[in-house]
Amino acid sequence: MIYIYPVSSPICQDRNKIIEPLIESLKGRSIEFNLLDEFNNRSNPLAFLILTGGSEHEVMSHVEHTDDPVLLIAHREENSFPASLEILAKLSQMNRKGKIILINDQESTFEELKNTIKIMETTEKLKHSKIGLIGNPSRWLVASSPDLKTINRYWGPEIIKISIKELIEETDHVSEEEARIYAEEFLEKGEKTIEPDMNDIIKAVKIYIGTKKIVGRYNLRAVTMECFKLLNDLNSTGCYAMSRLNDEGIIAGCEGDIPGTLTMVWMYYLTGEIPFMANPQDIDIDNNTVRVAHCTIARKLLTGYIIRSHFESSIGVALQGKIKKGPVTLGRIGGEDLRKVSLTNGTIVACEENEKRCRTQLKLKLEDSVRYFLKNPLANHHIIIRGHHTSLLAEYYNFMIQKQEI
Repeated sequence: MIYIYPVSSPICQDRNKIIEPLIESLKGRSIEFNLLDEFNNRSNPLAFLILTGGSEHEVMSHVEHTDDPVLLIAHREENSFPASLEILAKLSQMNRKGKIILINDQESTFEELKNTIKIMETTEKLKHSKIGLIGNPSRWLVASSPDLKTINRYWGPEIIKISIKELIEETDHVSEEEARIYAEEFLEKGEKTIEPDMNDIIKAVKIYIGTKKIVGRYNLRAVTMECFKLLNDLNSTGCYAMSRLNDEGIIAGCEGDIPGTLTMVWMYYLTGEIPFMANPQDIDIDNNTVRVAHCTIARKLLTGYIIRSHFESSIGVALQGKIKKGPVTLGRIGGEDLRKVSLTNGTIVACEENEKRCRTQLKLKLEDSVRYFLKNPLANHHIIIRGHHTSLLAEYYNFMIQKQEI
């Protein structure tokens, strides 16, 4: 949903005569919007419908007190497009983010408008999101422990720091009876169990319930935890908790990896696809494939799963999942100021089993060269979502991130 505010020259005689056909064309393409009678700076995301020339000063008066991106919807008559050009040129001089969509008879125009609305909606969601960091980034994430203010500055979310102690206390308060309900459901839907017993699964479920209470307490939209700390403190892992939270639309990343979790949130908001965080394990340059693996994955992505222990420690509970072959997108936000993005389309060509790797294992054939991992990787963890979405994600990056001034 986007709010649209029409603007016109003070000497315009019949605004409705111009507005009505434009609005009908938007409705005919199933574009969801709210037409504003009066300007409301709190109505975000917001677009200006440029009805006529001479409307430049009105638009600038409304946007000068905000740093939100500016979408200008123009049409081919009444000097609408020339006015839009002047406005966008001024925004560029101010180092502001702006874009013109010129409404015409081409369906591609309306598709671009729909994508731009998605981008602005995602920006608004990110701006109002809180990501919980339980504990600290794992010590080996040497390229993935940015200044937390950088995330808010360029991408929008606020990072909420929460102690591991708080999670442990919440976990201690979960009754065995409450945890057993989830444990039995997990066991029932799994194909088989190899290492864990019921006690292991109950401990893992308690971590999920404790994390869920923290999510509610701090009104979090996403969470990442220093999960290896739980091996010593609780003799368990966060893999089940991460899996179930992602199933519920609460994005959950591993190991306190804030940029990786931010990537998951961004990709989820923009595409609606549940993300999978994984470690690249090896590459095949000749066939342009990469193998990835991790010990947790949302069950909604799976056609089946085996209940396993955590790979590195042989403790707790992890998922060895099976996934359908098909198109995917692989991405990562990174760089010192988090203004670099790596994106490529690919295809799942196999699910694999290797006892010397994390439990859920995929082989991906990529469209872009796998030499990226050898030359200039943005980090270890990369994020995978179903479908080919690089075009939309790149459009977001080019519009919202790349042009920003440091």
